[in-house]
Amino acid sequence: MKKYIITLIILVIMITSMGFLPSYGNNMSMKSASSTDSACYTVTGEIHQTPNEDGYLAGTISGDLVGTILTVAGPMEIHGIVIFRDIEQTWVISGGVVEGLIGRTLLFENKFRGIINDYPILKVNTTGRLVDGAQRGNITLHGWTNVSPPMTNFLEYHGVICP
Repeated sequence: MKKYIITLIILVIMITSMGFLPSYGNNMSMKSASSTDSACYTVTGEIHQTPNEDGYLAGTISGDLVGTILTVAGPMEIHGIVIFRDIEQTWVISGGVVEGLIGRTLLFENKFRGIINDYPILKVNTTGRLVDGAQRGNITLHGWTNVSPPMTNFLEYHGVICP
């Protein structure tokens, strides 16, 4: 028991002597340097999509990244009230606050999760990994899809992308 108390005391002394203060979102910088001297950016915004003539979802991206989006979905699995689906998203960036991404096409592989709890509305919780168009990146997408005609999709995106 003494051993644990002594370890705890040493840990507290080390932390207080280093001037440790918790960090909250409003104190964080939008840009963080990586070990390769390239910058990574946190990005947030909205996506609005509807089906196009090919049956894919197409729409607009707004917020920190501005442009168009095309979503192609793979086969669907339904387990209870949850829909699982692999999707690919192509983001064509034409504007926004991250200059290093303007003019690029980003390709994400996403793991779609839709929850049917208030039909015809699906709650959407999706994670995505950047596979082309920049060094690396990850996003989360949260929102809803109304599957009744005309189908509409609204998502908020949050992520980190390294041009």
